Amino acid sequence: MKRKILLYLLALFLFTVLGTGFATLYIINTTGTLSRLVKLHQIENLRQDLIVSIQAVQSDLYTVNTALGRQLDDISDRVNRLNRASANCTSCHHSPEISAQLNTIRSMILEYEQDLSYYITASANSRHILKLKMEASATGNKLLVETEKMSIQASSRLENMTRDVMSKIKKAWVIIFGMMIATFVFGTAIALQLTAAITRPITILVEATRRIAAGELGYQVVVADKTEFGELSSNFNIMSAALKDGYAKLETEIAERKNTEEALRESEERYALAARGANDGLWDWDLRTNTIYYSPRWKTMLGFGDLEIANAPEEWLGRVHPDDRVALEAMIAAHLTGGSQPFEGEFRIRQKDGAYGWVLNRGMAVRGKTGQAYRMAGSQTDITSRKRVEAQLLYDAFHDALTGLPNRALFMDRLQHTIDTAKRRSDSLFAVLFLDMDRFKVINDSLGHLAGDQLLIAVGKKVSGCLRPGDTVA
Repeated sequence: MKRKILLYLLALFLFTVLGTGFATLYIINTTGTLSRLVKLHQIENLRQDLIVSIQAVQSDLYTVNTALGRQLDDISDRVNRLNRASANCTSCHHSPEISAQLNTIRSMILEYEQDLSYYITASANSRHILKLKMEASATGNKLLVETEKMSIQASSRLENMTRDVMSKIKKAWVIIFGMMIATFVFGTAIALQLTAAITRPITILVEATRRIAAGELGYQVVVADKTEFGELSSNFNIMSAALKDGYAKLETEIAERKNTEEALRESEERYALAARGANDGLWDWDLRTNTIYYSPRWKTMLGFGDLEIANAPEEWLGRVHPDDRVALEAMIAAHLTGGSQPFEGEFRIRQKDGAYGWVLNRGMAVRGKTGQAYRMAGSQTDITSRKRVEAQLLYDAFHDALTGLPNRALFMDRLQHTIDTAKRRSDSLFAVLFLDMDRFKVINDSLGHLAGDQLLIAVGKKVSGCLRPGDTVA
């Protein structure tokens, strides 16, 4: 289309230049004719000056010796002016025919001037005055006739040339107006052609875009154009077909995504139900942003509300018992640096009321293609009750149920430990005291077993009160 516009504008420019050049040449020709017409006017003025001057000289020549006659100096002055006038005109550029006539008149003026000069010079000699006077008069009459003849020819030529010039001027105006009208018509035709060449494809493409916007995907346009609009139409058809295919694929993907989202939603529901049923707190650690998501159950496990704990790692690690934090961080670091097995650890964590409870933490890292962990998620289980039971079982296994004193198993363990210490250190001394209560069976038989148990408890407390730190009563 750019090439077409440039060609149209170039054609309009060439047409305008040619028309302007033609009109200019015609006007130059007309100007030359006007120049010649001006020169003819100059010749006519010369003719009038010559006739007046010659008539004046002739009149003075015939009345030279009369009372009305002029002086010879005046006649000589008039002749000189006549000579200068003819010299000025012959110095101009005229056609060869006019130049020949002017040269003839110039020669006759010189001859007339010579005859007058003879007459003026010989005027003192009466024998030659009449003869010279007649000769000068005859030359002047001849000059008048020739000047009159030239005047008639010049007047006729002037009239014809004036008529020709006016005709050419009218033609020049006609040519100029004709060129203006032709340029306007030609420019209008080019504008209409360009408008049709541009607006028609654009209208078709706009209509096509409206149909596609209305949902008529795959709509095709037909533009028989070899310019950019033709290429645009081809690309538009390709785009329309691609949109139709892409929309079909998109519908399929949307349906698949809906099914996937539905399955994911069901999976999330199952996961949420399982998490609530397991009564565990969940956490999700984004290692790229160093933020942790804590589930509501994780927070309530410590006695906090949903908005009372931020998503910072320190909200978790900062509440771990100082004696357990180093071990926990070491387990997490070991797992992140390459451990393939999920990390698992038991530690104490501070609750909202300040007391420490036991929790079991499990986690697993998610790694990228390079093996670098970028995410870690896991669960937290409250095992405080279990720890209490374990501690009670351990206590019961090594202590007497009635008196609360260490039993035989704990006594033997501590005794063995003391013996091993004494073997390593020669200055280590220890003693074992065995106490027995005589006639204890009498108390059981007379007062009952309850009284016997109370006696055992009282004796145990009394003996425990006599111990030093490090001593054991069992």
